Amino acid sequence: MNLKANCFIYIFCILLFPVIGIKAQETIKRPVNPQPFSVVFKTNPLPILWGPVYFTSEYRIVNEFVVGPNQSSQIGISFLGKSPIFTLIDNAMSQNGTLKIMVRGIRVQLSHRFYLNRKDTYAPEGFYLGPLFSYSTARFTNKHLNIYNVYIRSTHINLNMIGGYQLILPGDFVIDMFSGFGYKENTWEEHTPPTITPINTDDFGPSYNSNFKIILGFNIGKAF
Repeated sequence: MNLKANCFIYIFCILLFPVIGIKAQETIKRPVNPQPFSVVFKTNPLPILWGPVYFTSEYRIVNEFVVGPNQSSQIGISFLGKSPIFTLIDNAMSQNGTLKIMVRGIRVQLSHRFYLNRKDTYAPEGFYLGPLFSYSTARFTNKHLNIYNVYIRSTHINLNMIGGYQLILPGDFVIDMFSGFGYKENTWEEHTPPTITPINTDDFGPSYNSNFKIILGFNIGKAF
């Protein structure tokens, strides 16, 4: 009985140890962070001409950071100023004695991405899907009204589901192209202390006032 048991254990160990060795080698060979890049910095120069809020200019910086082999999170911070196109109009009006308009604002974007890659391709490269949240707010006033804290504020909030493709080129340069749809709310308010009065935006058209959002865009940058 003991001899049979010992033989069984001996044969079991002979068969098991090679398997354990192979698994151990596979574990050692498998990299902890298989993706070659962990951070991507991106921007888009086009919104400098016309930003997310009417009459604004957007100066954007986006940071995407990898959180898993096929996932990443992204945060974008933007400064909103006066659009160069609107500046030309404002300058022409100011020649008639109208005070120039001051525009200041911010935009924050948050997103998470699920990369739909084959086993040899990892985030942050390839096709992806994920949610995108955007909050933009801008304040319009002039030097005289600003003294009395009188201004107009526009706020754009939207939540989207997007899909896209991020391409990493030689030199680690990045092109990120995406599109999608979601829900949006655009509001304008006149602030004249102590009252806040909603502004009718019917003149901006039905697509602006609709809660349905279509998004189409791109960013360029560099991966590290």
